[in-house]
Amino acid sequence: MLIAWGLHYWSPSLSDWLFTGATVVGLTPILLKAGRLARQGSPFSIETLMSIAALGALYLGETTEAAMVLVLFLIGERLEGYASTRARDGIQSLMALVPETVTRVGKNGEREAVAASTLTPGDVIEISAGERLPADGKLMEMAASFDQSA
Repeated sequence: MLIAWGLHYWSPSLSDWLFTGATVVGLTPILLKAGRLARQGSPFSIETLMSIAALGALYLGETTEAAMVLVLFLIGERLEGYASTRARDGIQSLMALVPETVTRVGKNGEREAVAASTLTPGDVIEISAGERLPADGKLMEMAASFDQSA
């Protein structure tokens, strides 16, 4: 695209051919994905929209706009992938904070260490200072508080 843009001032027709070539190269994987999604029952995807927009721009002779639409779309796809990876990593790091065991307090006040996965609604658990909360809960005594920053 940069070469086509640079040549636009010296040879507009060559520039148009280069923009068309860049559009075709960039559009090929998007068209293939749009076709695959359409066969899977999702014909109205962003890939379909981008394909129609780029082909429409080429049909109207707006080769620069067709190539730019694809460049912006591909940049957006990369940024979305990066953001998704960061969010997934953040959720996984939060899940790593959940403790495996917890101290459950029985009806008679006896305490036992149990796996956090065995807790059921209504169980009373004891969280010592600095420990992590293994489940959603309700504070029973106002002499304490939870750090909910995570």
